[in-house]
Amino acid sequence: MERYMNINILIKIVTFFCMLLFGQVAFSQSDNTLWYKQPAENFQESMVLGNGKMGASVFGGIDTDTIYLNDATLWSGEPVDENVNTETYKNLPAVREALRNENYRLADSLNKKLQGPFSQSYEPLGTLLIDYKQSGIPEKYYRELNISDAVSKVSYKINGTTYTREYFISYPDQVMVIKLKASQKGALNFDLRFESLLKYKVAVSNHMLQARGYAPYDFKGGRMPKLLFDEHKGIRFTSLFKIKNSDGSLLKSDSTLGIRNATEAEIYISTATSFN
Repeated sequence: MERYMNINILIKIVTFFCMLLFGQVAFSQSDNTLWYKQPAENFQESMVLGNGKMGASVFGGIDTDTIYLNDATLWSGEPVDENVNTETYKNLPAVREALRNENYRLADSLNKKLQGPFSQSYEPLGTLLIDYKQSGIPEKYYRELNISDAVSKVSYKINGTTYTREYFISYPDQVMVIKLKASQKGALNFDLRFESLLKYKVAVSNHMLQARGYAPYDFKGGRMPKLLFDEHKGIRFTSLFKIKNSDGSLLKSDSTLGIRNATEAEIYISTATSFN
């Protein structure tokens, strides 16, 4: 027992000096909270939120916060004939017979007679970019995702002002909410803009940033697949972005919506598609 304890202590000492030597420190995390001391640099490091239909990947950037948006009903393709192959079941006995005979090449060939049209692809809706108008060196950066509450938070300090953000997606209301706050009055300044890999147009109307677009209705296969777009075909989408501010002023352009000299603000995001 004593020998085991000595070995265990030795392992801990070696581990500690290895951490010092290589300059890497592992921060302990609770069972229900993931937290980091830097923004995400790629999708794998982002904080993922969702309500079963709407999804968001939050990067938590300081100068620009990148948020990938998704909707579970946004796909390529068009409605298809539900009865495209009513004789499918008649091919099943032949597939089973080939498998019993261990003729897997034949089974694979016959299995294609059970399949319908080629599968379509799930499409990314777009990216919300929040450009913050702030200058200075950020300090005490922190971001987290509380898995129990499904809430992500970001905080940091610049020139003595603490900035905080809170992100969550409501299932009953089918909206994403971002709460922004500055500890110093009038220190919150930002612009919203939208980008997408799909065909889209943006406009600002009724104090809302509106993004409307459509997914490809089909694609040609091959080593370099070609997406086929037609504004009269395929699934269409709409995303609306609204800012609610307690103070400051609301600014808008043809493609952006922003806030100047505010202390607190909330961003509401909703998405919808024409999925049939």
